[in-house]
Amino acid sequence: MSSSVCGYPRRPRRRGWISRCTTSAATTSDPGRMPFSPCGRFGARFFCVHPPLRVETRIGGTCNFDYNESVRNRSFRIDLRTRVPRASGVPGYMWRSRGGAPDLESMIVPRSDGPTALLEGRAPEPGRLWRRVTLLFVSGGVLVLAVFAVWSWRLTFDRVHSELSIEVAMAANGVDAIFSGLGNDLPYLGEQLPAQGDFRARSYALLKAYQRYHPSVASMVLFAPDGRMLINTARPLDAPLPDPRRHPAVLESIRAALGARGIWIGKTQKGLVLGAWRIPVRYTVRAPDGRPRFILQASMLLTTLIDRWRAERRSPTMAIGLIGLDGLHVARLPEPNPKRLYATRMAGPLMQILTRHPHRATGGYGGRVQSDWTQRIGHYARVPGFPMVLYMSVPESDVWGAWWRGSVPFLVVGLIGLIGYVGLSRVLLQRERAHLRALAAGNRHDPITGLPNLLAAREWLERRLAEGVHTLGLLQVHIDDFADVHDAVGTGGAQRVLQEVARRLFERVADPQALVAHLG
Repeated sequence: MSSSVCGYPRRPRRRGWISRCTTSAATTSDPGRMPFSPCGRFGARFFCVHPPLRVETRIGGTCNFDYNESVRNRSFRIDLRTRVPRASGVPGYMWRSRGGAPDLESMIVPRSDGPTALLEGRAPEPGRLWRRVTLLFVSGGVLVLAVFAVWSWRLTFDRVHSELSIEVAMAANGVDAIFSGLGNDLPYLGEQLPAQGDFRARSYALLKAYQRYHPSVASMVLFAPDGRMLINTARPLDAPLPDPRRHPAVLESIRAALGARGIWIGKTQKGLVLGAWRIPVRYTVRAPDGRPRFILQASMLLTTLIDRWRAERRSPTMAIGLIGLDGLHVARLPEPNPKRLYATRMAGPLMQILTRHPHRATGGYGGRVQSDWTQRIGHYARVPGFPMVLYMSVPESDVWGAWWRGSVPFLVVGLIGLIGYVGLSRVLLQRERAHLRALAAGNRHDPITGLPNLLAAREWLERRLAEGVHTLGLLQVHIDDFADVHDAVGTGGAQRVLQEVARRLFERVADPQALVAHLG
């Protein structure tokens, strides 16, 4: 048995021990065959495989193959040394383990943008479909989360308004009950005031009796039509009293009651006698001819109403206020600056709503309020029988906080689900790409030697031609009588022979643009 690894094989007739066999081939114009002599130097022809150009290049080299076979002990040694000059252009190296030379006409040409390393075939790309599906799913998920966020915000907003509307209606009824209770007895008290005799003593006693009957009243005051203070139950009967006519703001508020018919809620001010902020409930006592005789005033401390609201409000940030239709506050909780608050006519979002809808009994509003310059959402209700409205408001941040606490678990779960889906899709896509690359590599590589197969060689040739290469070199190595090797060393040994030949041939090729392939 003999074997030659250079050129086309020539089968020696003798069998047994073969020490060293060298072959040589001379230049020929026939690309189909390569004549050679049994021993000595060999010449390999490099030729162009891309028509119509045909270029012949002769290179010299030495190929030595030693084979020692012993059927008895199944020992096997192979020594393959191949040296090819570097001045050979751009060669392509191929070798076969059985059969004749490859059909060069059917090997429609190679490519190689890589080194002598094994080529990796181009695997199908599943990323585009995966990206579309992921983008569609994520877009749908984001849309669902956005719709849920808007819906939950609207739900929270409506719930806050609903709760405020209920609470403000109850608070307005409570204020109406307080002022109505004070005002209903003032006309009767005015009728009991004496017109002559011991006027001061008898009037003082009547006012004291009224005050005892209404514990929320801090003092009862009797004014003359010109604004003079005649009686104040906060002082003894004979004690000197301040003159409101020396205080224009107080005098203006007192005289405002002269133009009212019935109960009049005056401007919240600091009392001249009490020295504290009070809400005056006034009534003008008139003679039968309609001329004013006296002005009765029931002074209720502002803290009385504020303390009641403080016990009713549900959160420290909630604001409760009582404001007249003229824009002046009667009371408010909290009071950031009482002096400015009760002296300033408001023109914020609440007053704008009242101006646009003067006959609306209740409603909502929102915006930057003038009392403390914060963004608030509120609800108001008119106080029956009085030209005032009671309002309650909460900061917008509280509404956002309530929305966040109610919605954040669902939003977080949804976002985590989307992120997890994207991450899982990425992992699955990488696995799919690796699997496809492995399949492509398996289809283009010989399973025994790991070298590129005929399919990979065809692709290599096609890509090289696509790059504009017109001249390629080809060296074919053929292992003859491989069936004898298989019979001698078995299937595993024969495979190891092929692997060793492939490894050594691969290591001998130094050109980074060359291709070493096992055509099968």
